[in-house]
Amino acid sequence: MNKINSVVFHINSLGRGGAERVVSIIADRLVRDGVAVSIITLWQATDEYDIDDRIERINIEELCADKGYSGKQLAVMRFLTLRRLIKEKRPDIVISFCNKANFRASIAMLGMRVPLLTSVRNDPMKDYAPYKLPTFIMKLRANGCVFQTGDAMNYFGGRLAKSGRVILNPLHDKYVNCDTWQGKAGGYIMTAGRLSRQKDHELLICAYANIANKYPNVDLRIYGEESEEGYGKKLRDYIDEIDIAARVHLMGNSLHIEKELAGAMCFVLSSDYEGMPNALMEALAVGVPSISTDCPCGGPASLIVNNESGILVPVGDVEAMTAALDKMLSDRMFRQSVSVESVKLRNIANADRVYEMWKDYIRSVCR
Repeated sequence: MNKINSVVFHINSLGRGGAERVVSIIADRLVRDGVAVSIITLWQATDEYDIDDRIERINIEELCADKGYSGKQLAVMRFLTLRRLIKEKRPDIVISFCNKANFRASIAMLGMRVPLLTSVRNDPMKDYAPYKLPTFIMKLRANGCVFQTGDAMNYFGGRLAKSGRVILNPLHDKYVNCDTWQGKAGGYIMTAGRLSRQKDHELLICAYANIANKYPNVDLRIYGEESEEGYGKKLRDYIDEIDIAARVHLMGNSLHIEKELAGAMCFVLSSDYEGMPNALMEALAVGVPSISTDCPCGGPASLIVNNESGILVPVGDVEAMTAALDKMLSDRMFRQSVSVESVKLRNIANADRVYEMWKDYIRSVCR
């Protein structure tokens, strides 16, 4: 990369979430281009994405551990430690991901001349509207911002929107190079994502229960681990309450979701809100017929043309979700047609193409 020698990323962790996966992919590509890369995280998650051995990984909480800081002192030390590390690394640019890390980097870098590139990864009404002062500081300090949708960019307006860019998430190579979905007659319905209220698994479970007897050989598999304490138990209690435990399976995490997708009859995203949902992107790229709620911020709607490359349903609408599931499961020709259309996502969201967009934007922000 011309004149870009060193990049620092800042994100809470490298746990197996969508933003963390993007960081791991872009950081690996930068290293391959000869850029020195450091990833500064707040903590180390139990299960994390693998990164290139040449990437330096630094955890702020490890540096602050065993020093007897109180809660407020620890919060201050996180900012000061991040600021010190950035000064020591002297990068050409700092790139932060997700609201809290964006806030932390913006405040820590006040008065510094190093460019800051932020990245908005979720519905701004949920992630930024409640935090007016930190958001104001981010808009003041950030030199650029990567958005996942035009709706998210328009929410911020002003200088940040004018200098920002919309860039799709990169698909991992395994979702681009694998065999496409083969349209098996049997299988299961599946979803993948954190077990949290945002994902509204109850909507999917309720809709599935409405049609389960009609499709006795099609179960529901839910992949993902609990990220909101107590939500897993809440789901299990709900499954027991509607007496469908024999047909609904909480599968936990899978390191080979592409293989799970290959055996599914359809994929469903039932979230109340999203940025650009990686799980949906991966299902579409593999060619799995997909249903999604039409979330605020426009992520699913920018991926699916309704009834052409998938089905969009209103958020929280059990009847519409039930009808969509029934249509997808009952109509083999429809499943095959949306599969053919959805696979075209590979052409615009493969890692090589998305990385070139990131690389071009990083150069622009540094200039």
